[in-house]
Amino acid sequence: MAAVGAIVGDVGSAWTRIGHAGDDVPGAFFPSVLGQLGGSGKSARWAVTAEELHHHRGVELNHPVQDGIVQDWDGVEQLWSRGFQMLSGGKAAKQDAPIEHPVLLAESAWATPQAREQYAELMFERFGVPGLFISKNPVLACFANARSSGLVLDIGGSVTSAVPVHDGQLVAKAVKRSALAGSALSRELADAIEADGEYRGGATHGSDAEDDSTAGGGQRSRAKGAAGSGGYALHPRCTLAKTRGRDGTHPILPQGELDKIHQTYLTWARLELSDEIKRTHCHVHVSELGGSGGDGAVVPKLPFELPDGTIVHVGAERFQVNPLLPQLPRTLRCLRRRVRCPPPPPLATTAAHSASIGSHFALRPSVNPSSWPQVPELLFEPGVGRFAAVSSLPKLLCDAALDCELDIRKELFASVIVTGGGSAIRGLEARLSKGVIEMAPPVLKVKTLAAPAKERRLGAWLGGSILGSLGSCHDMWVSKAEYAESGSAIIEKKCP
Repeated sequence: MAAVGAIVGDVGSAWTRIGHAGDDVPGAFFPSVLGQLGGSGKSARWAVTAEELHHHRGVELNHPVQDGIVQDWDGVEQLWSRGFQMLSGGKAAKQDAPIEHPVLLAESAWATPQAREQYAELMFERFGVPGLFISKNPVLACFANARSSGLVLDIGGSVTSAVPVHDGQLVAKAVKRSALAGSALSRELADAIEADGEYRGGATHGSDAEDDSTAGGGQRSRAKGAAGSGGYALHPRCTLAKTRGRDGTHPILPQGELDKIHQTYLTWARLELSDEIKRTHCHVHVSELGGSGGDGAVVPKLPFELPDGTIVHVGAERFQVNPLLPQLPRTLRCLRRRVRCPPPPPLATTAAHSASIGSHFALRPSVNPSSWPQVPELLFEPGVGRFAAVSSLPKLLCDAALDCELDIRKELFASVIVTGGGSAIRGLEARLSKGVIEMAPPVLKVKTLAAPAKERRLGAWLGGSILGSLGSCHDMWVSKAEYAESGSAIIEKKCP
């Protein structure tokens, strides 16, 4: 096979990353969400990127990849097709035009042989690629950190996993994973703000709100949120008018316009808004809180302007949502089934207007925010209160490492690699390192490797970009001729 530059692709539960090997960033980077506009088969029309989805908000959204496993192959085909199109300069590719570059494909650590064979069929028979190589995400994350062995913690959109890798091979029997990941944290943060969040300067949308009597008149009383406890419902941009009202905020759209927006789009938009707050305001305490969040302590509130112009003051929620990250419940399977919101109730133009919007978006929290303790010991010490059956994040990593052979544990603990978009929270790596050191065997040295937050969002893709640019990579490809001769079963032989 001729030495042609490879294309590297990582289609995950939350994001799709497709780009040329050797590049620092993927040329195509967009959410792994799409909606079918009409037609069927090859004549079907799709909305793929966030910009396209915004113009087709009435279409039901589909998440082709869930928990790292492909659920809809037609949807995955559309994601790859759009990624190839974006790499070619935005030119619309012909339906049967072959891709001239070999493809290095990243997959989850628990991908089945059947899924790999189906991916090979998609690449060779649909896209006509000249060569294909499939590698595991944790292995590529090690390569991105200049390691061939390590204990990889990947906090993705819908799954958090702890995977040992030794000499470029993952230890399958020791893989640990949890359903509590980035999207679950975004849900919890949104519920916490709606239940307990304070805000100022926002529209009250009704007679129940009373103007603050303080000078300036810029402050307003809190409107009742979705949980009915005084919080403020998060209104995504798609539910708001473009022009501001007299109070400087964007009013909610009339009921007729809201009915045109599909419930799945509303759910996705709400989580996107919550995720933005999480990225900018949340962080994990490096050590015990001491005087910063314990009983009687005052947690400073940071302002965040919502799309409607309301300023939310996020206080203890920014510390309380991330504690759920180290506490990894093995039983929260219900989080993966929260795809749709309840049907929207009729909206009125009275005081109930804002509250009804809030209940439309509401997803019941798995943990009552008001019951979250203020001390960090709950985050990393199992067996406290209602979290008695929860494993901490350091324990998840230690369990994965201790399930491996004795002679490789030293090497694993010496390279604890943190990756995934959900890990891009300030203070996480330092607190994690402290927790693992306390739990690991004392004779083993623990070293945590965490790239900058932007690189962690691309962890596996960056490793694939490095691997695909090496000259020796050309010997690894499964060629189109080999696939035609042996079928998809050759993938298991050449792609460990």
